[in-house]
Amino acid sequence: MQLTLHVTNQCNIRCRYCFVELGAERMSLEVAKAAVQLGMKDTTTTGILFYGGEPLLERQLIYDTVAYTQAIKAETGHTFHYKMTTNGTLLDEEFLKFSQKTNLSIGFSHDGPAQNDCRVFPNGDGTSAVLEEKIPLLLKYHPYAVAMSVVDPSTVHKASKIVRKIYGAVWSAC
Repeated sequence: MQLTLHVTNQCNIRCRYCFVELGAERMSLEVAKAAVQLGMKDTTTTGILFYGGEPLLERQLIYDTVAYTQAIKAETGHTFHYKMTTNGTLLDEEFLKFSQKTNLSIGFSHDGPAQNDCRVFPNGDGTSAVLEEKIPLLLKYHPYAVAMSVVDPSTVHKASKIVRKIYGAVWSAC
């Protein structure tokens, strides 16, 4: 079974096309544990995707949930796979070491040349410069990280540039 744990509705940026209603809602560890138990029914492998808002705002919940599943694996042999989708602005060496150690795959959202059109901090500043610093750090720990972009009606004219930017960023960081 594949679980998507929507760990928070909070986010540190304001994507103009975001569908998540920002708010103080966050998942408790008890709810995460119950979801894990449900996800283990009738299977020997469970995938867990940490999602939000911005899941790294609930970093401790991610750490605790992974620790919980690792204890289950040690006791039962049940296998878990982990993924996370992030806007990337809060990635740091500590979390990337953890993700590498636990084999937590990271999906990195970046809109290339449209980044500052759509993904801005609450004060309106673009997020592109911050992500340019994060890409080499991410690729240091996850050379095969998944990059994803959102193309909406306001940015569709930049679609080919978005692909070239992300493709070029990945290859230049390797």
